[in-house]
Amino acid sequence: MKKSILILIAGLISIYILGTIHATACVATVSPYDYGDAPDPLYPTLLANNGARHEISNLYLGAGVDTDDDGLSSALADGDVDDGIGFPNIWVRGLTANIGVTSSGTGSLNAWVDFNGDGDWADAGEQVFTNTALTAGTNPLFFDIPDAAIEGYTYARFRLNTAGNLDYFGSALDGEVEDYRVEITSPVPVPASLVLLGMGLLGFAGLSRKKMTHLK
Repeated sequence: MKKSILILIAGLISIYILGTIHATACVATVSPYDYGDAPDPLYPTLLANNGARHEISNLYLGAGVDTDDDGLSSALADGDVDDGIGFPNIWVRGLTANIGVTSSGTGSLNAWVDFNGDGDWADAGEQVFTNTALTAGTNPLFFDIPDAAIEGYTYARFRLNTAGNLDYFGSALDGEVEDYRVEITSPVPVPASLVLLGMGLLGFAGLSRKKMTHLK
């Protein structure tokens, strides 16, 4: 009887220990990082490609931050809930883009746009913000879109952290990375009829001034 009780107790202890080890292992496999979700490997997103990743902290973009096991690469860059960047105007080649960047606290923003659509953010002029200071709340920011930018869809990456000096790949000790598929359009051409009308009005105004001068 005593032997049976001892065996039962030993079995219960073993089950408890194994359960604890299993639970600990499960917790250990959960990554404390936020990753990007732009297409990989064109843009470094997955851990295997040294993708952009941030340790989860109380500094983030938008209303919160996701915890990922790895990058959630997708063609629409919508694997994560990215809500930190607002786009109030259409992005047009040769014009200025304005965005609203919502931060949970004080930090530095680094951001890139693949203006030529070649699948990276390494070209000159593609880093649109470098260690730009943000405060808690929504920060209105502006940048110029090159005349030579592609027309159509491309990708942008925004990274917030405390220390700044981030590249578009690699890890950060805090903050968040958000990727977006964005569209760049061409300026709307002025119809020829409006141009002719404008020229006619200018000519009429000039003729009227001449007549008034002659009457004087």
